[in-house]
Amino acid sequence: MPSTTSIVFPTFLTYHDFVRGLKLSNIPSDSGIFVLDIRDISEEALEAYQHYRNEFYEINLSQNQREFVFTVDGVTYHPDGTPYVCFISPSQLQSFQVLGEDAQATGYCVYVKKEALHSLRIDTNALPFFKRSFESYYLLNPEQAQELMALLERMKLELQQVHALTDEILKSYLELFLLKCWDYLGEIASVVASRPQEIVNTFMETVQEQVTQQRTVSFYVDKLAISRQHLNQLTQQVLGKTALQVIHEILLEKAKALLAQSSFTSSEIAYQLGFEEPAHFSRFFKRLTNATPRQYQVQIQGRC
Repeated sequence: MPSTTSIVFPTFLTYHDFVRGLKLSNIPSDSGIFVLDIRDISEEALEAYQHYRNEFYEINLSQNQREFVFTVDGVTYHPDGTPYVCFISPSQLQSFQVLGEDAQATGYCVYVKKEALHSLRIDTNALPFFKRSFESYYLLNPEQAQELMALLERMKLELQQVHALTDEILKSYLELFLLKCWDYLGEIASVVASRPQEIVNTFMETVQEQVTQQRTVSFYVDKLAISRQHLNQLTQQVLGKTALQVIHEILLEKAKALLAQSSFTSSEIAYQLGFEEPAHFSRFFKRLTNATPRQYQVQIQGRC
C-alpha cells in the first residue's frame, strides 16, 4: 500500500470551526455574517488555513497588498497593491502563501453562512460574483475601495455592539455592499455564464445538500430533468470528471471534515454519512485516498 504520509488533504471548513479557529479573544454573537480585519488574522490561523475549502461564502477586500499570493480553483492571483475584491463560493479550493511582511496592507474578510446569504432581500442569484463560471477577483479604483471599506468597517463595528437588530442591520449592510459591487463591476462581470456551467453548478449544489441521503447519479438526473448521458457530458466538459466522480468527491470532502474536526469514530461517521455498514465507508475512503478513515483521522488530528 502506498505511504499515507505523502498525501495532502485539503481541509473542509465549517463556518463555526473556521471562526473558532481564528482564536480571537472576543468573538461576536453568531449572526451568520462575520467580518474580520485582515490585521487581526494570527500567524497560527494563517498556518492552519493554507489549503482548504469553505462550506460558506467568503468576500475579501484589500488594498496595498503585495506580499501575498493566493489561488482559487487553480487560478493564481498576486496583488500588486491595487485595491481588489474577491468573491469565493462554498467548496471552491483555496490556497495561499505569505511572501513577507505587508505592513501597508489593509482590508477585511467577510464570512457568510449559506442561509444568511439566501435570506437577503436582494436576488443574490442574479449577481454573478458567487457563480463559479465567473471571475472571482476584481480590481477597484481608490474611490470604490474607500466606499466599500467604509461599509465593512461599519459592519465590523455593528458586530461589536450586539443588540436585537444586529442581524437585520448586518444583512442591510451586506445587501448594500453587494449592490455597490454590482454597480461598480457589473459591466466587467457581465459575461453570461454558459448553460453547461449553470447546470453543473446546480448539480454540485444539490449534491452538497443531498449526498448523505442520496449518492446515485439517477437521483440527480431526475432532479435536474436531464439524462444521465447528458449530465456526464456536461460534467466532463466543465470539470473533466464524470457525475459519479463529482458525487464521490463531495462525499469524501464531507467525510474528511468530520474525521478532521470531530471526536466521532469512523464507524459513527460512516452512519452519519449514510453508509449502511462502516466497512463500506472504509472501502470507499481507502479507494479514493489510499488511507483508511482511522489512518487519516490520526494523521490530520496529529497536526492540530
